[in-house]
Amino acid sequence: LMYDSHEYFTEVPELIGRNFVKKFWLTLEKMMVPHVDAAITVNESLAKMYSAKYGIEFGVIRNVPSGEFIEESYELPQGFAGSDFIIYQGAVNRDRGLRGLIDIIAEHRSLKLVIAGDGDMMNELKNIVLERNLLSNICFTGKIHPSKLKNLTRQARLGVSLEKKTNLNYYYALPNKIFDYIQAGIPVLCSSFPEMREIIREYGVGIAVDPESREQIREELYRMMENNELRAKWIENAVAARKKLSWANEQKRLISIYDKVGIKLK
Repeated sequence: LMYDSHEYFTEVPELIGRNFVKKFWLTLEKMMVPHVDAAITVNESLAKMYSAKYGIEFGVIRNVPSGEFIEESYELPQGFAGSDFIIYQGAVNRDRGLRGLIDIIAEHRSLKLVIAGDGDMMNELKNIVLERNLLSNICFTGKIHPSKLKNLTRQARLGVSLEKKTNLNYYYALPNKIFDYIQAGIPVLCSSFPEMREIIREYGVGIAVDPESREQIREELYRMMENNELRAKWIENAVAARKKLSWANEQKRLISIYDKVGIKLK
């Protein structure tokens, strides 16, 4: 029996204020996790916390892309194709920094943003964009097949992941989208939280900012869009990093954990 935790589940925003539901999951976790044959999670911060909490070793298997998808073309709407746009991909939920990005773009209409994904804030954000007359600046693609998404991401000027510290799950997150941006060879602007900041520091692929500071986000957005010398270095580093941050490497650790508990893969 293996426990695979892809997030700090008992601290996700969906459980905030739902004390009974949260207590139920915590109780189940405390009953079961100490007795599993192996446990894995997606980053070092969560592995250390879980190991200290339950007294067992947690392996780290990062959720990095394989880079093996066959790319399919994705055509952007008129006005976005061929432009220097910012991309956000993933869940369109609260506290992902999207409302703040829209506000920045409303103030500086030279910027364009493509939001690729879906979630519980989609209709609210679409209404805001419509009310503020930003249809020529902000595009919602909805859900896209991974093969097409990869093609779209490669067209972007940079990728953003600006989660806010409204819960511990976001604070200790290492979002899949960051690895997708690196695989696409584009610079990354992300929240200055432990795991995201470490990726930026180690691989030199972009900038980590305070997600609560609109002024800092605005300043760094412009720098990343306009400073071609810095961009060239970030892109060069991303191309080098994606050789290391690939599923071909990551799966080796997972297979070794399977081997230890007697799981044989065909």
